[in-house]
Amino acid sequence: MGQHKAITFDDVSLVPGYSDTERDEIDISSYLFDDKLAIPIISSPMDTITGIDMVCKMRVAGGMGIHHRYCNLDRLEEASLYGAIAISPSIGIPFIEKLLGLRQEVTAVLDVAHGHTKRNLEFCAELVKIEANVVSGNIVTPYAAEAYLKIGVKVLRVGIGAGSVCTTRMVTGVGVPQLTAIRDIYNACPEATIISDGGHRTTGDIVKALAFGANFVMLGGMLAGTNEAEGGTHFRGMASAGALSQRKKEYFVEGIGKDVEPKGSVVKVLDEIKQAIETACYYLGVRNLSELSEVDYIEVTHNGYLEGTVR
Repeated sequence: MGQHKAITFDDVSLVPGYSDTERDEIDISSYLFDDKLAIPIISSPMDTITGIDMVCKMRVAGGMGIHHRYCNLDRLEEASLYGAIAISPSIGIPFIEKLLGLRQEVTAVLDVAHGHTKRNLEFCAELVKIEANVVSGNIVTPYAAEAYLKIGVKVLRVGIGAGSVCTTRMVTGVGVPQLTAIRDIYNACPEATIISDGGHRTTGDIVKALAFGANFVMLGGMLAGTNEAEGGTHFRGMASAGALSQRKKEYFVEGIGKDVEPKGSVVKVLDEIKQAIETACYYLGVRNLSELSEVDYIEVTHNGYLEGTVR
């Protein structure tokens, strides 16, 4: 059995650098397929997070929302007109072909907990053949990334077990700490577009994910409780008992549900995230996300982490 040390957000701190630019000169835009987004933020396709209202407001703020797939096909078809939807193999290729006939470009995000499987890879290969914009299911290893790149999927959703309402690592012992998962895939597949999915509790975590090689960060918990969140102030994992009991008679629980404080408009939350990323770039002496992925970092002790928190 192979092993090596893996790290996540609280294990590192980014090292400031000489800056010769001002905050208003910093560009944090990034491309997802042919779509240039002003901010590198995507809302998670969870049924308590992203519906049509969230999708629309994410666009207003310069990001992107992925509509959840736990609705009828008529609703999903309507959502596809706004750009991006979550899918699974059970939805089938004919439905995606129908959507492509209604709208030339549809971003289809494979919404499965374990993307590195024969069934999911074969399904995505078929989506590539009909020229859909495809995002992989969740992966955490270079081997999985290379498998997706081989079939023509170049946008990778990275993260297993890191979400704030996910218990996968506790109940199965499976997963890879998020920063190591991102960096391993970034180093092995520099041509890929990486979406970091899960584990971001602060704006600093978002910056670290981008610095380790992510092009985008997918948020669930940080957007829960906003006016546009589908669940209002209730937030749950899609493998929680509450979510699974509405879809299946038999299920294995890998998540929880919880109530959160109201946060107001998601546009305001996203503006705060934007300012935090720009300020971080100023501290680090970089002008854009490409330069951000090359900054230095140090691993910190537990006390080193605590020193940077409010006490």
